[in-house]
Amino acid sequence: MMKTTIITIFLLTNSFAFDIDEKLNKPETKSHLTSGKDGDSRVYKLTKEATLKSNLKDVIKSITIYGEKCNAEFKDKRELISKDKNCKYHNDNLIETKKHVMMDKPFDKFFVLERRIYNRELFSNVDMVTVKKMQNGTIEINQRMLTDKESKRYIDNPVKRESVFQKTSAKYILTKIDKNTTKVDYTYTMVTDHWLLNKSIAAS
Repeated sequence: MMKTTIITIFLLTNSFAFDIDEKLNKPETKSHLTSGKDGDSRVYKLTKEATLKSNLKDVIKSITIYGEKCNAEFKDKRELISKDKNCKYHNDNLIETKKHVMMDKPFDKFFVLERRIYNRELFSNVDMVTVKKMQNGTIEINQRMLTDKESKRYIDNPVKRESVFQKTSAKYILTKIDKNTTKVDYTYTMVTDHWLLNKSIAAS
């Protein structure tokens, strides 16, 4: 159940300070991966850009249709949504997503997502997503994994965070080039102290 009163909105951020010790560039896909240590944890940051032959509205929709992505083979593992629901889009490891639509202001759209994942074992987490039109006309979509304490500020009885990542965040900056073309700048950042993911890009 969604909380009826929200006192504080936690600002989304993709800023993690770390000393870079690994780099991987793929010019053919316009993607760039950096990694480095932050104390006992390792930070990974992926940046990617693409120009899509699709209008801005459709690109926003394709990013934010969270409840329509899952792996139907895991339907018997669902606890948050109906086992009879047919997801339109396949996601290998995603059991289910329950989307809570929150108050909009100061954003154009504001969601809290409960997610359950299966990748050799069960994982779960709650994400916050905001969509906002910026003063320069671009659309900014931010997503961040919440702590258990933060999750409880927004929804009742949220799933407990069970993840190999300490922090994750994603940012999309969408720029309309013309009525049928949209430029996407994407940044994804994750922090982990997992023994395997903590080694290097090559090991991960």
